[in-house]
Amino acid sequence: HVGPSGHASVGLPRMPNNFAHGVGGMTDPYPLERMYEFLGKCTLASDIGEKYLYSNLGFGLLAQILANHAGTDLETLLVNRVCDPLGLKDTRFELSAEQQTRAAGAHDWNHNPTPPLNFDAMKGAGSLRSSAVDLLHFVAVNAGLVDSALWPTLQLAHIDREDAIGKRVDVAMGWHT
Repeated sequence: HVGPSGHASVGLPRMPNNFAHGVGGMTDPYPLERMYEFLGKCTLASDIGEKYLYSNLGFGLLAQILANHAGTDLETLLVNRVCDPLGLKDTRFELSAEQQTRAAGAHDWNHNPTPPLNFDAMKGAGSLRSSAVDLLHFVAVNAGLVDSALWPTLQLAHIDREDAIGKRVDVAMGWHT
């Protein structure tokens, strides 16, 4: 939705202020219960449509709403609606034991191995894991080089829909262009 000022109708903050490393353990800094707790007390940073503000919280919430509406979890929804139709066998939120043997390990800021973060409430804001083969296939489908029934839908995500920050950044469906 675009508000009266012409900017995307966003009023949620980038992240909830009750998420912090160490909440629920260092590997689970974004528990779903904390997102719901925050939303119950949240006041919007600005009126809807007043100004543009990117929100990881907004995308995390949107993903959770879509999964709730479908009556399933986000992983199942993604696999059934996107991964399986596109043939993406190695694109998941949660990796199988076999996929984990092929995964690049997670590292902290000092380049030390660390357990991967569990994004729980923020999965929809960017915690997909994928293989190079799946990523190349996804690019090929988006470029129209591989036939897919999802190609017309994917093309909708390529259309700039909003001027986010002056003339420097536009916003398509769910990403900055």
